[in-house]
Amino acid sequence: MPAAGGMAEDLGPVTSDAITLSPDGQRAAYRNFDYKANHYVLEIHSSSDNKFLQSIPFMNSPPVWAPDGRITYAKSDNGIANMWAMPLDGGKPVQLTHFTTPGIIARQFAWAANGKELVLARGPVNSDVVLFSAK
Repeated sequence: MPAAGGMAEDLGPVTSDAITLSPDGQRAAYRNFDYKANHYVLEIHSSSDNKFLQSIPFMNSPPVWAPDGRITYAKSDNGIANMWAMPLDGGKPVQLTHFTTPGIIARQFAWAANGKELVLARGPVNSDVVLFSAK
């Protein structure tokens, strides 16, 4: 939908909790669950005609655009999460962080306006199972 209002344009069926528009307005990126493969993928589409551009499997976080136009996301391998950036020219993803110990990266992270700093929260994975009894 244009920022000034008007007719909404249907981008098609999306199973996502986060969608974001590139800084230049030319691409939309979102996390979509692939039920056949049983994992999330990052899908990038043209915002003008919804043409599928690329897909990145096994991403853990909603995507965030860097000021330089790269799409960034958290990806976990064997319980160790790191930040990655995907150049939009079709190149290979670039690993931005190099954590070697288990941990997760919080779903929300942000770039500084100058594109030189990335802020994120990282910590251990803890789970509590609690049983409550009704009285």
